[in-house]
Amino acid sequence: MLDLKRTRELSGQRLVLVPESVIRAEPRLTNALLVSACDGVRVTPRERFILLSHLAEIGGTASLEACTEWLAGSSDPAGAVLRLAAERVLMIALDRPINLQSEVSLAAWR
Repeated sequence: MLDLKRTRELSGQRLVLVPESVIRAEPRLTNALLVSACDGVRVTPRERFILLSHLAEIGGTASLEACTEWLAGSSDPAGAVLRLAAERVLMIALDRPINLQSEVSLAAWR
């Protein structure tokens, strides 16, 4: 494992070793599965622009519900928000259950 970690660091990528008990702890596990289920969601440039511009206009933070309302015309508004969180464009807390009141923020603003 340490060789893998060293190899990743030499390539400019960071590898963090986390105990299985931390990964399987709730609500992180359920949230991680929810976010990873959005891996196939395609976020269009227009959707990305709408969401990022709205967040920037209001100070960088909004509820998941507000974000999905801004993307109401999308095929999967919540999936788009979670996909952008997976891409680290947006931040959403994984240590609390994800729901419509979850705080979503611009990653650069946190």
